[in-house]
Amino acid sequence: MRFAHLASRSHRRFDFLRLGSRVSRRLFKWSLVVGLATSLMISAGEAWMLHVERTASLEREFDSIGRHVKPTLVLSLWAFDNPQIDAQLLSMSDLMNVRAVELLQEGWPAIRHGKAGITEAFARTYSLDHIEGDKTHHLGTLTLIADLAEFRAVTWSRLLASFVGNTVVLLFVTAIVLFIYHTLVRRR
Repeated sequence: MRFAHLASRSHRRFDFLRLGSRVSRRLFKWSLVVGLATSLMISAGEAWMLHVERTASLEREFDSIGRHVKPTLVLSLWAFDNPQIDAQLLSMSDLMNVRAVELLQEGWPAIRHGKAGITEAFARTYSLDHIEGDKTHHLGTLTLIADLAEFRAVTWSRLLASFVGNTVVLLFVTAIVLFIYHTLVRRR
């Protein structure tokens, strides 16, 4: 009985929900359980769709970059214009979603620009070939690399924001349902 005054005071804070009746408490409990589970499933679905959409967007973006930079990079490789090759690779590593660029040539050391230590990478590799008449000369491969850890961080933050937003809506709807229940049913 020492803490009876605290229980009654905290009970008064939630009087507008009228959780005194057993039906109200059960309605409130099940609304929360079902609502939170649904909110979590919806948020997870949205996060998955965002991940799939961002991965497809990244593939399209890398393919576009590959199509546009290959011809000039091939010309620079064919002419052994190392300063131009280095400048092109450096500028590619500064593009929006590109975190690293790697050029591999047979008999030459790999040239890499951008972020080091990417643990989880999304990479696209493009063959660099010079065509002279009917002969094709393989000059090397270009690899564009994105850091999926950054994408995952964005996905998790969106998942959390979606879950919090859905939960706030759930609590609001639950309060309205309880109010309607007490207004319509309990009056009788």
